[in-house]
Amino acid sequence: MNDYVIQGILMDGYEFLSSVIPLFILFVTLREKGQKNVKDGRLCLAVSAVFLVYLWGVFHFTGAGTIWEPVQYGMSGGVFRQEKINLIPFSRGIDPVGYGLNIVLFLPFGFLLPLLWKETDSLCKTAAGGAMLSLLIELSQLLNNRSTDVDDLILNTAGAVLGYGAFRILDLISGGKIRGRINVRMGPVLFIAAAFLGRFFFFDEMGAAGFLYGF
Repeated sequence: MNDYVIQGILMDGYEFLSSVIPLFILFVTLREKGQKNVKDGRLCLAVSAVFLVYLWGVFHFTGAGTIWEPVQYGMSGGVFRQEKINLIPFSRGIDPVGYGLNIVLFLPFGFLLPLLWKETDSLCKTAAGGAMLSLLIELSQLLNNRSTDVDDLILNTAGAVLGYGAFRILDLISGGKIRGRINVRMGPVLFIAAAFLGRFFFFDEMGAAGFLYGF
């Protein structure tokens, strides 16, 4: 394994830990306080871990912004650039591949959210959750050199809706056996916020790259 591969693994590991550690601290804090909104269970923890890895993948592949990126790009080098912002739906041409990827990216969200939290087990709540996560990512991209596009928001939400449809179909096929088997007592807003904000505040990509690659 060459140095470049090892450095890439270390970078991805640092990015992942920036989301995991705040969430773990929150989980332990709630547990130690004896609150009833944290539930143990191997299945619960396993699916929660899958959801966390999924969230990290979404933040990674969409290039969600961090607080460190205005320092990297400068206020005139990539932050709040008007040409990078699109507020008019489907006004920049149709990109079938890009649109399809935006939908597929949020399919797992629509499936895992109601699986983990019974209170989100409705089409409207899952769609709203997908829309809010997508909006959070799009707004964070105002801080870096990526585009903030209303098309992504619409398509991500559509993906969450389709993922919820897959959840309901599987639930119907199983006779309702998957419904209610897993229920993470830590609220979905806390869970997602901890994962996002950890990366937002603690993932300094350029600083880590300078340390790893020597520039």
